[in-house]
Amino acid sequence: MIFDQMLWEKYIKGFYVHDCAFGADRNSCGLLLVEKTEDEFDPVEVRFLHIELGEEPRVVARQFMQSGDEEPRVVRQFMQSGDLAGTLQDEFVCTDMQRAISYKVAAGEVADEQIGLALPGTDLLAVSRKLIRVGNRLYAVGSPFRVYQRTHFQKWEDLSKNIPIPEDFIARNWRAMISSAFHDLDGFSETDMYAVGDGGGVYHFDGNEWERCVFPTDGSLQTVCCASDGYVYVTETVQWANVRIWKGCKDIWELLTEDIGLSGGPVIDSAWFDGRLWYANGLTLNVLEEGRMVDAFHAKRHPLPLDIELACRGRMDVSPDGSAMIISGRDGTALYDGEKWLLLFSSLEF
Repeated sequence: MIFDQMLWEKYIKGFYVHDCAFGADRNSCGLLLVEKTEDEFDPVEVRFLHIELGEEPRVVARQFMQSGDEEPRVVRQFMQSGDLAGTLQDEFVCTDMQRAISYKVAAGEVADEQIGLALPGTDLLAVSRKLIRVGNRLYAVGSPFRVYQRTHFQKWEDLSKNIPIPEDFIARNWRAMISSAFHDLDGFSETDMYAVGDGGGVYHFDGNEWERCVFPTDGSLQTVCCASDGYVYVTETVQWANVRIWKGCKDIWELLTEDIGLSGGPVIDSAWFDGRLWYANGLTLNVLEEGRMVDAFHAKRHPLPLDIELACRGRMDVSPDGSAMIISGRDGTALYDGEKWLLLFSSLEF
C-alpha cells in the first residue's frame, strides 16, 4: 500500500472516494472526495486530491466546492484535459450539471467554467451529465442530446448543433426532459466518435456532423467504448440492474450478451484495457471473459485481489497512453498495469 497512516489521516480521513482519473501520464492521478456526513442532505465539502506517484507519493489537496442541500452530490465526473493545440497538460476538470471547475496542476490554480449553454430558440439551458476524454480533448455530454468540446481554458463549443432538440423537451414535457440525454461518448479519434443515450440513441461523428445510427433497441444506453479491437461496445440498462452488451459499429450491431444481473445499478464507466472490456457501476467492477461478464474478483486472468475488491471497485479510468488502469471505490484506490495490482490506500485498513 502506497499511503501510510499519516497521509491517509491528512487527506482522506472523513471523506469517501467519488471518482478517479489519470493526469497527463500514468504517474499522475486525481481523486474526487466527498465529505462523509450523518445526514445526506447536509452541505458537504468536495475535495480534489492530486497524487504524483514516485518513490514517495506527492499529494496536493484543493477544496473544489461546497455542496448545498438541494443536490448534495453535485459532482459527476472529472478527467484530464488537453489544451487547444492538443498537447497534453496536467489539468483536471470537475463538473456538476451546468458549471465546471478546473485545476491546473503546475500553477495550482482553480477556476470556474460555464458548460450549460442556452439552447437556441428557448430559455432553457443544456445540462452536463458526464465528462469524457477522447485523445487529448475533453468533452461534456448531457441533455437534450448535447455534446460540448472544451476548446480552451474556460471555453466550450457546442458540437451537436445538427442534432435536433426534441419538441416535447422544448415544451417542458417532464417525460421528455428526463429521457432526452446523452449518457456517454467515446471515440477512435476526434473525427470518429460515438455518443449514446436515451431511446436507443447512437450517434456517430465524422469530424463535421453527427448522424444517427440504426440500433436494434430503443432502451436506455449508458456507456460506449471504442476498443482497440476495432469494435464499439455499448451497454444498455434493462430494469435498472440488468445489462445488455452490444458490439458493432455504425448501423451493424449484434447482441454480445443477454441480460446480466449486476448489483449496484446501471453501468457508469466502461473501458478497454489489457485486451479485455471492463465495466464499473459505482459498486462493482466487471470484466468480459469468454463472452460473458464476470466480477473482476472471479476473473480467470489477473483477478482482483481481496483487499482491493473490498475497497476499490466502483469507478475507473485508463491512462492516456493505455498502459495502466485506475479503479476506485468509496474506501480506496488501486492501479493495474496488466500484470499486477497495486493498492494506493484502503480506508478499511486504517
